[in-house]
Amino acid sequence: MIFAFANNKSHQLEADSIENVALAKRLHDHLCKYSFDCPISTFKDIGYNYVQNEEFKEQLDQFGEGTAQYVCDAIVEYVNKNI
Repeated sequence: MIFAFANNKSHQLEADSIENVALAKRLHDHLCKYSFDCPISTFKDIGYNYVQNEEFKEQLDQFGEGTAQYVCDAIVEYVNKNI
């Protein structure tokens, strides 16, 4: 799924675009189904962690500089629209 965010970023879609909000929803649904019942507020914290935790940031930015922030911004937009 991160590849899809990176692809959207490379095509200059805004992080808060409909496409990225939909990807964030898919990521949230995936976490809830395959990992743990992830409350939406916790999902927002996960998004912030993608940027604040150096290890996560490095992993995501392998897909292009700024991808971690881009995914975080998409997650925050998704959460804000669904609170």
